[in-house]
Amino acid sequence: MQSSQQKCDLYKDNDEFNQKYKFIKSKNLNKVDSYVHLLSRIRNDKNMAFKITTLSNNTFEQPSFNEINSSNQNTKEQNNILSSDTMSLDYHPLEWNIDKSEGFGTLGTNSFKRQEQLLMRDLLYILSGIEGKYIRVQKTENAVKFILDSSTDINLSGIVNNILVIGEHYSDVVRYIEWSNTNNSLVNQALVAAIRKHHLKYLTMISHLEELLMKNQLFLQQMNYILLPFIHTISFLSDITKTIYRNQCYGGPILTVLHEKIMAIKSGPTVVFDLGLALIRQACVPYFEILKDCYMDDTFLNNEGEEDHFDQRFKIVSDKIPTFIKKYETIIYKTGKYQTFIKQLMANQRKLVTNNDIGNQNNQDNLPIETDLDLSYSLCEATYATSILSIHEKASSLLLRILLHESSLIETFNAGKHYMLCSKADFINSFICKTKNILKCKQIDLPRYTKKSLETIMLNEIDNSVNSIDRSFWKNENVQIEYIDQTLSNQLELINQSSEFKYLGVEKNSIYCYESFTLKFEVAFPLSQIYTKKSIIYYKLLFRFIFLLRYAQIQLEDEHKSTSMVLKWNPKNDDNIKFNALLRKSSILRFKMINLIRNLHHYFMSQVIEIKFEQFLSKVAKCSSSIDAVIEYHEKCLQDCFQDCFLSNKDISSLIINLLDCIQMFHSSEVNNNFNEFEYDFMLKSVEQSCQQFDSLMMQLFKHLNNDSRIECRFVARLLDFNNFYVDLYN
Repeated sequence: MQSSQQKCDLYKDNDEFNQKYKFIKSKNLNKVDSYVHLLSRIRNDKNMAFKITTLSNNTFEQPSFNEINSSNQNTKEQNNILSSDTMSLDYHPLEWNIDKSEGFGTLGTNSFKRQEQLLMRDLLYILSGIEGKYIRVQKTENAVKFILDSSTDINLSGIVNNILVIGEHYSDVVRYIEWSNTNNSLVNQALVAAIRKHHLKYLTMISHLEELLMKNQLFLQQMNYILLPFIHTISFLSDITKTIYRNQCYGGPILTVLHEKIMAIKSGPTVVFDLGLALIRQACVPYFEILKDCYMDDTFLNNEGEEDHFDQRFKIVSDKIPTFIKKYETIIYKTGKYQTFIKQLMANQRKLVTNNDIGNQNNQDNLPIETDLDLSYSLCEATYATSILSIHEKASSLLLRILLHESSLIETFNAGKHYMLCSKADFINSFICKTKNILKCKQIDLPRYTKKSLETIMLNEIDNSVNSIDRSFWKNENVQIEYIDQTLSNQLELINQSSEFKYLGVEKNSIYCYESFTLKFEVAFPLSQIYTKKSIIYYKLLFRFIFLLRYAQIQLEDEHKSTSMVLKWNPKNDDNIKFNALLRKSSILRFKMINLIRNLHHYFMSQVIEIKFEQFLSKVAKCSSSIDAVIEYHEKCLQDCFQDCFLSNKDISSLIINLLDCIQMFHSSEVNNNFNEFEYDFMLKSVEQSCQQFDSLMMQLFKHLNNDSRIECRFVARLLDFNNFYVDLYN
């Protein structure tokens, strides 16, 4: 352009020169700028101008017409392919309007050399994504096929078909690149950027072939040889892009496809394997950055301090996670969760673990949160596993230190044991004694104000109990009572069948208040992260079971006291002889029931709950180094209590609950002083039926306890039948 401007300045009429220059360019001639540059150099270089002038003045012998005609005949076929309307460097394929039926099927009418030249021209078009004249495109739903002119020489068609395979693969790659431009997936865009690097090499090779063809230095066999190294790589790219496009993959599934393809060609060509590694490594960069930004960014903090905000914002979608980090999905999720909680605590307290109770020796550990999540793809899991596990351990350990020293974790565990597991159950006894008449009512018949009064009574009893010091570790100031619309036996049966720790179904028939009664168990953030849903359900099930034992025991003991007073002060006359005999028989049965409940309650509280919790607290104080370990120890402790209380054993737990139901039925048939002969027979029959039913259930219970191989079951069987009464009865 600079040379043309110089020539324009030397010309007398600048406008006329510019018009002629633009006219020549509009004719789409090759290398117009080069010709103008040559003229400019001739005008500026006097020596070159002198030599050209001298040569132009010399006379040359003009060739004859026959010689010119003979030369044109020899070169006509070779030069015809280089006509300016097709292979010009300024050619725009979208402006090429031809009739697709023109010329197709006539390739065989040309000579062999002419066919080769025309096919190479069409092949370059096909390899660039343009339909040729003698090679046509047939589009299907999921692929592109090429139809070669049937009149092609058989010696050329085999080589052409081999090269057309590259064109089919190339069309699949281009289709994926164009589809990826319509979505906002960062992983897709990163993969396309990596493919374009290889695509650039491919287009460079096509340009080299075009140059050789224009210089008449290319033949079909040579073209096939030059394209040979690209067959494996373009086939690999086609396989990947077809799979992604067919499944409409976004994000993690794309990385899964790449990983699976790489593992499949691990023993294949080195060039293809290296290309696959380069693609997946570049595609993994935005995915790992998303993990880091989402789990480490301060914008995801909840200033209101809700403990479940992280679970509401994030969840694990397994089918969107790459297979090579799928085993670490829970760890990555927990790491982000712990990091967010630590930042939230730091934002609330404006400091990190600076409590004086920690001591000066731990001040060096008060480091900022670890956020250097350096992840990169590798065939070796240790490359990214080390980084994931290291940050997870640091976050878990730091959060545990905060909970232990600033959030009174041990005291909260003790409060949960005192309230929900009734280790200090004086408030339960007082509450039952004051509300036993209300608890006999059905839940559906209980008015709202009565339920509110029950909460008030419970609150007063807790304030007057030895557990009042634990009130500061509960989230709510007022203790709330919860009613479960399902009996304990049905709930245990459903849980043991489904192995899911949640409340399943609603019972159609209404149940009594004492059967559905439980306490609402809530712990303030951040300690609520240790009390998982599974552990809370363990607490509620154990509380309901112990509450039923306490309720039955208090009822039997109160009735036993009243019966003893009647036997002591009732006059010994003929009218009261039968009545006293009936009372003694019912007292014997009642005493057996009390013995059962007292022994079971003593075993559950002293031999199971106290021992398991002492072991758990000892592990927390000595062995735990992370919050994950504490959660695991806590759930294991509750699970052991659940099993050792026989609640996980369907047969034994159902028998114990049936025994409690038998006790309630026996207690409901009260004996009074005023009776006649008919009432005596009825009550005697009722007591005898209750005695037979109770003994039968006890025999079944001993049978299951003795058949169990665990030592605990044998111990309980011996504890309940210390005088071999039921053994002798069975024999």
